[in-house]
Amino acid sequence: MLNIRLRHWLAVALLCLPGLACALQCTESDRKGNRSIASMNVDKAGAVQSFRWSMRTPDGASCEFDSADFSPVPRKSGTEFKSPKGCRLFVWRQGNSVVLAPNACEAHCSGPEAHDYLWPMVFNRRGKGCGK
Repeated sequence: MLNIRLRHWLAVALLCLPGLACALQCTESDRKGNRSIASMNVDKAGAVQSFRWSMRTPDGASCEFDSADFSPVPRKSGTEFKSPKGCRLFVWRQGNSVVLAPNACEAHCSGPEAHDYLWPMVFNRRGKGCGK
């Protein structure tokens, strides 16, 4: 029994580390009704292969991000993606989490001040769901 638990713990602990591919997903809502849904695919080398992120407000405003609209930018730590519209998305590992954070992304949003509701998405890299 202990051997089975140990193997399960090791499999969970190694998820999304170099050498293993993974798919991360996170859905969050706040008390005002803003809802964000994000997903990210990471290859065995730990590189981000694709991502999709959408945020919607109760009044119909939204922001949309798709990796097809972005190009990777070389960095010494973490990963950066830039769109032709000037938006930058940063990705980095922080403890047991993977963070996806926007910068200057108003052009990817529609509706009144939707970009004001964009907060970094935090994925749990040890399994599906959101991190802290």
